Amino acid sequence: MIEWLNIRNLALIESAEIEFKPGFTVITGETGAGKSVLMGAMSVLLGERADKRLIRSGEARCEISAGLKLGKQVMDAVGRIVEKADAEFDRAGGTVILRRVITHSGSRNYVNDTPVTLQVLEEIGNLLIDVHGPHEHQSLLKQSVQLQMLDRYAGLEKAVAACADAWQAILSLQTRIAEMEKDLPSSAEAEYLRAVLSEIDKAAPRPG
Repeated sequence: MIEWLNIRNLALIESAEIEFKPGFTVITGETGAGKSVLMGAMSVLLGERADKRLIRSGEARCEISAGLKLGKQVMDAVGRIVEKADAEFDRAGGTVILRRVITHSGSRNYVNDTPVTLQVLEEIGNLLIDVHGPHEHQSLLKQSVQLQMLDRYAGLEKAVAACADAWQAILSLQTRIAEMEKDLPSSAEAEYLRAVLSEIDKAAPRPG
């Protein structure tokens, strides 16, 4: 659940902070009131490409941040993403803070005040928030999300986590094997070494 949303210098918004309470929240207004700007802010926070034209006229940067309370269903999945990005994650508190700063030269992304890649924001956003509307992404159509829902329904979260750990161990071993193979001699070099060894054996040297 989104607990709060903070926007600074985005499009026509100079400063806005919204707190959300448990339950159903509706934001209404006439055309041009700024509803789409709020949705755009969430999309950017969830990993959408940011255009410097989003920055409010006359300002050097805009900033979007949000605090999200995690449910038990996504706690482990989000925790793995955050910890893999070397960011701190409070499993006891169950809250994650996303922040994005957009300047004229680029953008910076943060999870719990730790710099992360845009892909990390997108992965977390895909787990936590759906944006439903014309031509917007809907996670239920993604095969990976369908599998997560089936695993959750079947109560296989522990088995899935164990499988993920095993797969990471396999990938780690494959990387180590590839690095070791780089240090092995080529077939031509190996043939040369065998020939040298054969010559040494024929000479049959003795100590002294």
